[in-house]
Amino acid sequence: MRVVNEMRFPHPVLWAGRSDYRLGSFAVILTFEERTETGALSVRYRVELDEVGLSRLLEQRKAAIGFFITCRATYYSVLHSISREGGSLDVAPGLLRGRVVIRPIIWAVENTKDFSSPNIHPEFGEDQQQFYQGAVLALGEEIIINVGHEKLHKMESIFNFSVDDNLPNDQIRVRLEEEDIAIVATTVTLQQINLLRGTKAGRAFLLNSVYLPAVMEVLSSLADDGSRFDGLRWYRVFSAKLDHFGVKPSKAGSLDAAQQLLQSPLGQIVHIGGLGT
Repeated sequence: MRVVNEMRFPHPVLWAGRSDYRLGSFAVILTFEERTETGALSVRYRVELDEVGLSRLLEQRKAAIGFFITCRATYYSVLHSISREGGSLDVAPGLLRGRVVIRPIIWAVENTKDFSSPNIHPEFGEDQQQFYQGAVLALGEEIIINVGHEKLHKMESIFNFSVDDNLPNDQIRVRLEEEDIAIVATTVTLQQINLLRGTKAGRAFLLNSVYLPAVMEVLSSLADDGSRFDGLRWYRVFSAKLDHFGVKPSKAGSLDAAQQLLQSPLGQIVHIGGLGT
């Protein structure tokens, strides 16, 4: 089964995106341990379910709890059953790479004709609810992680500098159509940038005056349509970092997101006081 936010159900589903239940919540809290040398992933989980009717179904073994793990890069799409009491799950090396989506779910394991809960919204009437084996009963919010080495690359590694003497001095432009992000400037400006790159203080200033606005420009472009860059080297690294830091491209919040991706670049200037070599 492919679970998406636009799905509609003929029966009540406990989910933050719906109002089928007046009270109640469901979430699976996950922590991850990735062995980057092998690609293996260990997932520790804790279930948080606060809804009396669904809890009763789980106790009666009429429902089960788990999460989908899907990875487009490797075509991995598996529903893993988990324990209400919590525990851990290991995914073997090679099965996951890049962006991985995890979706908590509770589903019916048998046909049920007499489900009831005091928390169900009155719009479903006073009759007992019925649903078939495999029906979705509760959904948690998607959890997105990124598996592999690309999220560990330094942000500066996906940028290069290019000359365009038709630009005004002391200004830059950003080009995104190549394997690396091109920061474009005049010959004079690039000479000044190269001098700054030779000192610790200079590198800190460049991080804030060149890389920060460049990353903001990238985020703004991705907010329009990031799919057109799919396959480029810089996009694989950049999107891996977005997943790793839990950042979504947005024109409105590009400054906050850029500072998070560059790990608070202003702090480097503050730390060295703008001086040093």
